[in-house]
Amino acid sequence: MVQNTQIGWFEMMHSPARMRRKFLLGLLGLVMLVGVLCGYCYVHWVGYPQRIEGRWLRPRIMQWYWTGMPGWPYPAAIQYGYRGPEGRFVPHGPYIRRKWNFGGLPGGNGLVVEETGYYTEGQKNGVFMEYQTYWGRPMSRKYYERGKLVREQFLESVP
Repeated sequence: MVQNTQIGWFEMMHSPARMRRKFLLGLLGLVMLVGVLCGYCYVHWVGYPQRIEGRWLRPRIMQWYWTGMPGWPYPAAIQYGYRGPEGRFVPHGPYIRRKWNFGGLPGGNGLVVEETGYYTEGQKNGVFMEYQTYWGRPMSRKYYERGKLVREQFLESVP
């Protein structure tokens, strides 16, 4: 009697080596997906270092907030800057402060911008906007020149 030595399709597709390779490729794909997602979230929440006005600046999270229980942490205030000659952080570039809006009309729960501005060589420079976080509309504008408040303008923020 002659035995059949050919391997069938089912045995070939479900061999241990093939299944191990499929598992490792799936795991690699999952790790790559998590890495891309983490990179996107970092860019969205904080930002990567970048060159602004001829200086290499990095973002610094100045303040962390918690969204509530059970919640998660988020960066509330982000400031770009560089290390000065003394080794301390010198603000230079964009500044943003955010706040978590807890429910209510019209926005529901979510992250809203509370203040934006720009620093030059450690001093406020340009327009700093404060926002009314419930409606999301501008509340005031403060104009700075080399760290000195030049003008302050209050805007109608509630409809």
